[in-house]
Amino acid sequence: MLAYALEEGLDLDPTVVNLVGSSLATDNEALASQSLPSLVALHSALAKAVAPATPGSLEATAPAPGWLGFLRRPPVIGWMVFAAVVCAFGFVVALSQRWSTLSFVSGAGLGAAFYGLFTAHDYVKQRTFDPRYNSVYMIRFVLGVIAGIILAHLPVGGDNGTLKSLSQGVIALLGGYSAEAVNQVLQRFVDILVAAVKGSGSDVAKAQVEQVKTKAAAQLASAKQSVSQDLSDVLSDSTLSESLRSRLKSIQNNLK
Repeated sequence: MLAYALEEGLDLDPTVVNLVGSSLATDNEALASQSLPSLVALHSALAKAVAPATPGSLEATAPAPGWLGFLRRPPVIGWMVFAAVVCAFGFVVALSQRWSTLSFVSGAGLGAAFYGLFTAHDYVKQRTFDPRYNSVYMIRFVLGVIAGIILAHLPVGGDNGTLKSLSQGVIALLGGYSAEAVNQVLQRFVDILVAAVKGSGSDVAKAQVEQVKTKAAAQLASAKQSVSQDLSDVLSDSTLSESLRSRLKSIQNNLK
Protein backbone atom coordinates (compact mmCIF):
# COMPACT_ATOMS: atom_id res chain seq x y z
CA MET A 1 0.00 0.00 0.00
CA LEU A 2 2.83 2.38 0.83
CA ALA A 3 4.52 1.75 -2.52
CA TYR A 4 1.24 2.35 -4.37
CA ALA A 5 0.57 5.55 -2.41
CA LEU A 6 4.04 6.87 -3.19
CA GLU A 7 3.82 5.90 -6.87
CA GLU A 8 0.45 7.62 -7.26
CA GLY A 9 1.46 10.66 -5.23
CA LEU A 10 -1.37 10.28 -2.75
CA ASP A 11 -1.66 12.50 0.31
CA LEU A 12 -0.47 10.54 3.32
CA ASP A 13 -1.79 10.97 6.81
CA PRO A 14 0.74 12.41 9.29
CA THR A 15 0.42 9.11 11.16
CA VAL A 16 2.03 7.33 8.22
CA VAL A 17 4.87 9.84 8.06
CA ASN A 18 5.53 9.50 11.78
CA LEU A 19 5.40 5.71 11.84
CA VAL A 20 7.36 5.11 8.65
CA GLY A 21 10.77 6.79 8.77
CA SER A 22 13.47 6.50 6.19
CA SER A 23 14.95 3.47 7.92
CA LEU A 24 11.61 1.68 8.32
CA ALA A 25 10.69 2.25 4.70
CA THR A 26 13.66 0.15 3.62
CA ASP A 27 13.99 -2.21 6.56
CA ASN A 28 11.23 -4.79 6.97
CA GLU A 29 12.73 -6.09 10.21
CA ALA A 30 12.63 -2.64 11.74
CA LEU A 31 9.02 -2.26 10.62
CA ALA A 32 8.09 -5.65 12.06
CA SER A 33 9.62 -4.70 15.40
CA GLN A 34 6.99 -2.00 15.92
CA SER A 35 4.24 -2.58 18.45
CA LEU A 36 0.92 -4.04 17.35
CA PRO A 37 -1.07 -0.82 17.97
CA SER A 38 1.43 1.11 15.83
CA LEU A 39 1.17 -1.40 12.99
CA VAL A 40 -2.65 -1.37 13.16
CA ALA A 41 -2.66 2.44 13.05
CA LEU A 42 -0.26 2.39 10.10
CA HIS A 43 -2.38 -0.15 8.22
CA SER A 44 -5.57 1.84 8.85
CA ALA A 45 -3.97 5.09 7.69
CA LEU A 46 -2.60 3.49 4.52
CA ALA A 47 -5.94 1.80 3.77
CA LYS A 48 -7.67 5.19 3.95
CA ALA A 49 -5.03 6.73 1.72
CA VAL A 50 -5.36 4.16 -1.09
CA ALA A 51 -9.18 3.82 -0.97
CA PRO A 52 -11.20 2.75 -2.92
CA ALA A 53 -8.40 0.26 -3.57
CA THR A 54 -7.78 -2.28 -0.84
CA PRO A 55 -4.73 -4.30 0.20
CA GLY A 56 -6.28 -7.35 -1.46
CA SER A 57 -7.06 -5.55 -4.72
CA LEU A 58 -3.59 -3.99 -4.88
CA GLU A 59 -1.94 -7.37 -4.42
CA ALA A 60 -4.26 -9.00 -6.97
CA THR A 61 -3.55 -6.38 -9.66
CA ALA A 62 0.20 -5.96 -9.09
CA PRO A 63 2.09 -7.30 -12.15
CA ALA A 64 3.72 -10.64 -11.48
CA PRO A 65 7.49 -10.91 -12.00
CA GLY A 66 8.68 -12.62 -15.14
CA TRP A 67 7.53 -12.87 -18.74
CA LEU A 68 4.04 -11.51 -19.44
CA GLY A 69 3.62 -10.76 -15.76
CA PHE A 70 0.99 -8.13 -16.52
CA LEU A 71 -1.27 -10.87 -17.90
CA ARG A 72 -0.89 -13.15 -14.90
CA ARG A 73 -2.41 -10.77 -12.35
CA PRO A 74 -5.20 -11.23 -11.59
CA PRO A 75 -5.12 -14.83 -12.86
CA VAL A 76 -8.77 -14.88 -13.94
CA ILE A 77 -8.10 -12.04 -16.38
CA GLY A 78 -5.27 -13.98 -17.98
CA TRP A 79 -7.54 -16.99 -18.41
CA MET A 80 -10.26 -14.80 -19.89
CA VAL A 81 -7.81 -13.30 -22.38
CA PHE A 82 -6.63 -16.78 -23.33
CA ALA A 83 -10.23 -17.97 -23.76
CA ALA A 84 -11.05 -14.91 -25.88
CA VAL A 85 -8.08 -15.53 -28.19
CA VAL A 86 -8.91 -19.23 -28.61
CA CYS A 87 -12.62 -18.53 -29.20
CA ALA A 88 -11.86 -15.72 -31.67
CA PHE A 89 -9.58 -18.03 -33.64
CA GLY A 90 -12.19 -20.79 -33.61
CA PHE A 91 -14.90 -18.34 -34.64
CA VAL A 92 -12.94 -17.09 -37.64
CA VAL A 93 -12.04 -20.61 -38.75
CA ALA A 94 -15.65 -21.77 -38.34
CA LEU A 95 -16.99 -18.91 -40.44
CA SER A 96 -14.44 -19.49 -43.19
CA GLN A 97 -15.03 -23.26 -43.26
CA ARG A 98 -18.78 -23.01 -42.61
CA TRP A 99 -18.60 -25.26 -39.55
CA SER A 100 -21.85 -24.45 -37.79
CA THR A 101 -21.20 -26.33 -34.55
CA LEU A 102 -17.81 -24.72 -33.99
CA SER A 103 -19.20 -21.32 -34.99
CA PHE A 104 -21.88 -21.12 -32.29
CA VAL A 105 -19.71 -22.74 -29.60
CA SER A 106 -16.76 -20.42 -30.23
CA GLY A 107 -19.15 -17.49 -30.74
CA ALA A 108 -20.77 -18.10 -27.37
CA GLY A 109 -17.35 -18.29 -25.69
CA LEU A 110 -16.19 -15.13 -27.45
CA GLY A 111 -19.25 -13.18 -26.32
CA ALA A 112 -18.90 -14.44 -22.74
CA ALA A 113 -15.18 -13.57 -22.65
CA PHE A 114 -15.87 -10.11 -24.08
CA TYR A 115 -18.46 -9.42 -21.38
CA GLY A 116 -16.13 -10.59 -18.60
CA LEU A 117 -13.15 -8.57 -19.83
CA PHE A 118 -15.27 -5.49 -20.47
CA THR A 119 -16.70 -5.70 -16.94
CA ALA A 120 -13.33 -6.25 -15.27
CA HIS A 121 -11.14 -3.79 -17.16
CA ASP A 122 -12.23 -0.72 -15.16
CA TYR A 123 -11.58 -2.51 -11.87
CA VAL A 124 -8.13 -3.61 -13.01
CA LYS A 125 -7.29 -0.13 -14.31
CA GLN A 126 -8.33 1.50 -11.03
CA ARG A 127 -6.61 -1.25 -8.98
CA THR A 128 -9.93 -2.08 -7.27
CA PHE A 129 -10.36 -5.63 -8.62
CA ASP A 130 -11.50 -7.83 -5.75
CA PRO A 131 -10.09 -11.37 -6.07
CA ARG A 132 -13.05 -12.70 -4.11
CA TYR A 133 -15.09 -12.29 -7.32
CA ASN A 134 -12.87 -14.63 -9.37
CA SER A 135 -15.44 -17.41 -9.08
CA VAL A 136 -18.19 -14.99 -10.15
CA TYR A 137 -16.33 -14.19 -13.37
CA MET A 138 -15.79 -17.86 -14.09
CA ILE A 139 -19.45 -18.68 -13.41
CA ARG A 140 -20.53 -15.80 -15.65
CA PHE A 141 -18.26 -17.06 -18.43
CA VAL A 142 -19.72 -20.58 -18.24
CA LEU A 143 -23.26 -19.15 -18.12
CA GLY A 144 -22.47 -17.07 -21.19
CA VAL A 145 -21.26 -20.09 -23.15
CA ILE A 146 -24.35 -22.09 -22.21
CA ALA A 147 -26.65 -19.14 -22.95
CA GLY A 148 -25.06 -18.58 -26.36
CA ILE A 149 -25.45 -22.22 -27.38
CA ILE A 150 -29.08 -22.20 -26.22
CA LEU A 151 -29.90 -18.96 -28.02
CA ALA A 152 -28.36 -20.24 -31.25
CA HIS A 153 -30.94 -23.05 -31.28
CA LEU A 154 -34.00 -21.03 -30.24
CA PRO A 155 -36.43 -19.58 -32.81
CA VAL A 156 -35.89 -16.01 -31.67
CA GLY A 157 -35.80 -14.42 -35.11
CA GLY A 158 -39.53 -14.47 -35.82
CA ASP A 159 -40.52 -11.87 -38.40
CA ASN A 160 -37.61 -9.61 -37.50
CA GLY A 161 -35.53 -9.31 -40.66
CA THR A 162 -32.38 -8.23 -38.84
CA LEU A 163 -32.35 -11.24 -36.51
CA LYS A 164 -33.27 -13.65 -39.32
CA SER A 165 -30.27 -12.48 -41.32
CA LEU A 166 -27.80 -13.31 -38.52
CA SER A 167 -25.94 -16.60 -38.51
CA GLN A 168 -26.03 -19.05 -35.63
CA GLY A 169 -22.53 -18.02 -34.63
CA VAL A 170 -23.42 -14.34 -34.33
CA ILE A 171 -26.60 -15.12 -32.40
CA ALA A 172 -24.56 -17.34 -30.07
CA LEU A 173 -22.10 -14.47 -29.57
CA LEU A 174 -24.98 -12.20 -28.56
CA GLY A 175 -26.25 -14.85 -26.16
CA GLY A 176 -22.81 -15.29 -24.64
CA TYR A 177 -22.53 -11.56 -24.08
CA SER A 178 -25.97 -11.24 -22.46
CA ALA A 179 -26.81 -14.38 -20.51
CA GLU A 180 -29.46 -12.33 -18.67
CA ALA A 181 -31.34 -11.73 -21.93
CA VAL A 182 -31.31 -15.46 -22.70
CA ASN A 183 -32.67 -16.13 -19.23
CA GLN A 184 -35.56 -13.76 -19.96
CA VAL A 185 -36.20 -15.48 -23.30
CA LEU A 186 -36.31 -18.88 -21.61
CA GLN A 187 -38.60 -17.52 -18.91
CA ARG A 188 -40.90 -16.16 -21.61
CA PHE A 189 -41.06 -19.59 -23.27
CA VAL A 190 -41.84 -21.15 -19.89
CA ASP A 191 -44.64 -18.65 -19.30
CA ILE A 192 -46.13 -19.45 -22.70
CA LEU A 193 -45.92 -23.16 -21.98
CA VAL A 194 -47.56 -22.79 -18.57
CA ALA A 195 -50.29 -20.61 -20.06
CA ALA A 196 -50.95 -23.25 -22.73
CA VAL A 197 -51.34 -25.93 -20.06
CA LYS A 198 -53.27 -23.95 -17.45
CA GLY A 199 -55.06 -21.54 -19.75
CA SER A 200 -54.54 -17.85 -20.23
CA GLY A 201 -54.72 -15.33 -17.46
CA SER A 202 -58.11 -14.08 -18.67
CA ASP A 203 -59.56 -17.59 -18.39
CA VAL A 204 -58.29 -17.90 -14.84
CA ALA A 205 -59.71 -14.49 -13.98
CA LYS A 206 -63.12 -15.38 -15.42
CA ALA A 207 -63.17 -18.62 -13.46
CA GLN A 208 -62.36 -16.75 -10.27
CA VAL A 209 -65.13 -14.21 -10.94
CA GLU A 210 -67.67 -16.98 -11.54
CA GLN A 211 -66.57 -18.68 -8.34
CA VAL A 212 -67.08 -15.47 -6.38
CA LYS A 213 -70.51 -14.95 -7.95
CA THR A 214 -71.60 -18.48 -7.08
CA LYS A 215 -70.43 -18.11 -3.51
CA ALA A 216 -72.18 -14.74 -3.14
CA ALA A 217 -75.42 -16.14 -4.56
CA ALA A 218 -75.31 -19.05 -2.11
CA GLN A 219 -74.74 -16.68 0.81
CA LEU A 220 -77.61 -14.42 -0.34
CA ALA A 221 -80.01 -17.37 -0.64
CA SER A 222 -79.06 -18.56 2.83
CA ALA A 223 -79.63 -15.08 4.25
CA LYS A 224 -83.05 -14.80 2.60
CA GLN A 225 -84.09 -18.17 3.95
CA SER A 226 -83.02 -17.20 7.43
CA VAL A 227 -84.92 -13.91 7.30
CA SER A 228 -88.01 -15.66 5.90
CA GLN A 229 -87.92 -18.16 8.74
CA ASP A 230 -87.66 -15.36 11.29
CA LEU A 231 -90.65 -13.62 9.70
CA SER A 232 -92.63 -16.86 9.86
CA ASP A 233 -91.92 -17.07 13.58
CA VAL A 234 -93.11 -13.47 14.03
CA LEU A 235 -96.26 -14.05 11.96
CA SER A 236 -97.21 -16.98 14.17
CA ASP A 237 -97.77 -14.53 17.01
CA SER A 238 -101.57 -14.11 17.34
CA THR A 239 -101.25 -10.71 19.03
CA LEU A 240 -100.09 -9.01 15.85
CA SER A 241 -102.46 -6.52 14.28
CA GLU A 242 -103.82 -7.32 10.85
CA SER A 243 -102.12 -4.33 9.21
CA LEU A 244 -98.68 -5.29 10.58
CA ARG A 245 -99.26 -8.93 9.72
CA SER A 246 -100.14 -7.94 6.16
CA ARG A 247 -97.01 -5.86 5.77
CA LEU A 248 -94.76 -8.60 7.18
CA LYS A 249 -96.42 -11.13 4.89
CA SER A 250 -95.69 -8.88 1.91
CA ILE A 251 -91.99 -8.61 2.90
CA GLN A 252 -91.79 -12.39 3.27
CA ASN A 253 -93.24 -12.88 -0.22
CA ASN A 254 -90.71 -10.44 -1.72
CA LEU A 255 -87.86 -12.49 -0.26
CA LYS A 256 -88.88 -15.56 -2.30
